[in-house]
Amino acid sequence: MKSGLVKTYYHFFKIKNHLNNLNKNIVILNKSINYLSSCDKVILANNLKTLKENINESLIKISSK
Repeated sequence: MKSGLVKTYYHFFKIKNHLNNLNKNIVILNKSINYLSSCDKVILANNLKTLKENINESLIKISSK
């Protein structure tokens, strides 16, 4: 039982770490939008916002388990 619990916590923290790193990369990418055309900025900004919201929802779900 203990071994399974340790593996579960290991995977939980590994996934959480990956999601946090992805979230940081999105912030960096958001800052890079200034180099795009205005139309591309809107499209990319909306996609990044949706992606960030999905990541945050996933982090909340993982944290609540």
